[in-house]
Amino acid sequence: METLQIVDPKSVTSLVQDVLTGKLPPASPAKTDLRLNLGCGNDIRHGYVNVDRNTNNSPLITRGDFRDLQSAKIQDNSVVEIVANDIIQYISIKELRDVVTNWHKKLKQGGTLHIQSIDYSYLGNEMSFEHISTDEVNELLFGDQNNPLRGLYNLTGMETFLTKLGFATVEKGYLDRVFFIRVEKL
Repeated sequence: METLQIVDPKSVTSLVQDVLTGKLPPASPAKTDLRLNLGCGNDIRHGYVNVDRNTNNSPLITRGDFRDLQSAKIQDNSVVEIVANDIIQYISIKELRDVVTNWHKKLKQGGTLHIQSIDYSYLGNEMSFEHISTDEVNELLFGDQNNPLRGLYNLTGMETFLTKLGFATVEKGYLDRVFFIRVEKL
């Protein structure tokens, strides 16, 4: 029977930040599983390495680019879960294959990838039937002009794309104007 150890979350966050920034070499496989919350913004998840380009001076966020986990020195086959909510639309179609292939390499076999994004097909239907105003569309598509959208995706296309990269769909669906998909690395 294993003994439960209580660990100070600040020390874990500090250690993970040191590993991600190259201050410490990556640790040998540990009993804890590495979980990444990429492009986390204000969605801070406990038990995850929360990565965003803007830390807002929070010790709970590691500064980093969700497009490039190679530079973060995260070992291949070391991550059990990647959450990529509301970030895929900031990846251009030209970059998408490289970025998601990199995520796939970092995941352990059986590891999960969660993606949530604006669904352009749903949005197009809502616009054509005038169920959504032009102002709402502009806000969804262009929001913060300092960080404009670079790609528009839909659930069907994303599922096909992920399957070709070696993922199997576990769960998928829609939440209002966004799609979500949870896939597992084969």
